[in-house]
Amino acid sequence: MPTVNEIIKEARKFWQNERYGNKPKIKGTIISIHKNGKIGRIKDQNNNLIGFHKKDLVKKMKSIENLTGATVEFFIMESYDGKNIAEDITITEQPATPKPDNLVGKTFDGTVKNVAEFGVFIRMQGAPDGLLHKNSLPNNLKNNFKEVFTQGKIVKVKIEKVTEKGIQLKLVDNV
Repeated sequence: MPTVNEIIKEARKFWQNERYGNKPKIKGTIISIHKNGKIGRIKDQNNNLIGFHKKDLVKKMKSIENLTGATVEFFIMESYDGKNIAEDITITEQPATPKPDNLVGKTFDGTVKNVAEFGVFIRMQGAPDGLLHKNSLPNNLKNNFKEVFTQGKIVKVKIEKVTEKGIQLKLVDNV
């Protein structure tokens, strides 16, 4: 009797054959990820730009923000508006991301991703997102940090600590 994984694998092959027929898989490189973290663009081997959605990745990922530079294989399909889109995207080579432990003490220009009751989530280029906890802010910002740190604002932060919960940040320059 086949296992559940074997059944799923066979169903996936059937679906691919029904959906894509004899179309070849195209190779390309992810060149950008939208700031919403759900869509991006791929440049194929002929330098054509093709849009994609994270739901079309074969391997489901919580976050795709670090996929810029990854090489991929995919099927090209036409969307409802007549534009080419990538589907059934397989990541063949992922860019190396620095280990968070090696980042302690480094300073980054980060972008405010989200503001919560307890602090500010910061997106940093070349590093995972981190948290700037309200208790680590200077006294003059602790009470009004929600007004000061608005989504999209650029701030200079330093990675203080890496724990199993995530990256703890410290504000480098007063805002």
